[in-house]
Amino acid sequence: MIARPPRTVPVPDAVALLAGRQLPPHVREAVGEAALCGRLLTSRTHAVCHPAIRYEAAQTLYGRIAGANKQLAACNPGLIIGWADLPGLRKGER
Repeated sequence: MIARPPRTVPVPDAVALLAGRQLPPHVREAVGEAALCGRLLTSRTHAVCHPAIRYEAAQTLYGRIAGANKQLAACNPGLIIGWADLPGLRKGER
């Protein structure tokens, strides 16, 4: 039986850093914004908040991710941050 190859190929940190430096500054800021919002959404502090506060904070963070995704899509649609890209979540097969 032949197994299907994985969809992603691991990239060494030095190569990823070099590639990231080639991006325009506004795209780098959008990537950082999306990553920060993803970490905040999946944080333990966010999970233990009162549901009303958690809902309001989540809506704000989703809006910030959407704004960052608009900038990323304008540069390269492959850079868009999706739910499976958020840290702390299991990344299964898509």
